[in-house]
Amino acid sequence: MKTTVFLLIVGILFLAVGLPGDVSAKGQEKKIVFLNLTMEDDGFTLEKIYIRPGSLKEKSLKNRGSQFTYVMLSRDGDLIGEGAFKDPRVNARRLEYEDPHVPGAIRKIHVLEETRRFVLRLPYHEDLARVDLFKTPTGSKARVQDEETVDRVKIGSIQINLEDAK
Repeated sequence: MKTTVFLLIVGILFLAVGLPGDVSAKGQEKKIVFLNLTMEDDGFTLEKIYIRPGSLKEKSLKNRGSQFTYVMLSRDGDLIGEGAFKDPRVNARRLEYEDPHVPGAIRKIHVLEETRRFVLRLPYHEDLARVDLFKTPTGSKARVQDEETVDRVKIGSIQINLEDAK
């Protein structure tokens, strides 16, 4: 009886947590594509690409309020997916200082850099061939309608060859 209860609990845990390797419904292991990019003068250069097992957190796919978005395209130009990423020019460290005009008040600023290296994480798709990057003007909303972009400016396009991934 104790063995049956134990096996039942273990089975429920496997169903709740998932099997090792994070396997999708199709039986394929979920993967993440990592693009090491450099942003210079609102242009992007692909430094390195690699693929690792895992799945993206939902937050990283949305990044609500971000001015920077991406669109994933197949070899045929079909839309595979889209998402957003934080401004790569914003330094991860914020600077805090005492406001000279208001003693005791602490202010903060984010430092912008001219050149910034960053990693863009994408859900793996075997047909991924290109990633287009966009910047949305402050106060606008970005969306895709029939492959036409509304309220955003294309700032880069990265050709992807998954065979080059390490």
